[in-house]
Amino acid sequence: KTKWQIGRDYELYVGYLYEKKGFIVDYYGSYMGLEDLGRDLIVKTSNQTSIIQCKYWSNKKQIHEKHITQLYGTMMCYCLENDINRDNVKGVLITNILA
Repeated sequence: KTKWQIGRDYELYVGYLYEKKGFIVDYYGSYMGLEDLGRDLIVKTSNQTSIIQCKYWSNKKQIHEKHITQLYGTMMCYCLENDINRDNVKGVLITNILA
């Protein structure tokens, strides 16, 4: 598999786990591709939205400030685009490596 396919499969797996817990999952990254703005999954409950960025990396990869900054930026952009109070949206970074 290509790196893109592995990343996509990881996103689908994470979304599946959220669905099993009863969340509504929008697989935004799967259909938006490189235009997803770092929003791989948009996961909702009745009063909470989570913008999820999935990263499937090699064990040598490190999480850097730029990854957190991108997630925060796309989360705030989502709030503005959808006129949602910041308190009802959270950013989540899910990765296969230990930080």
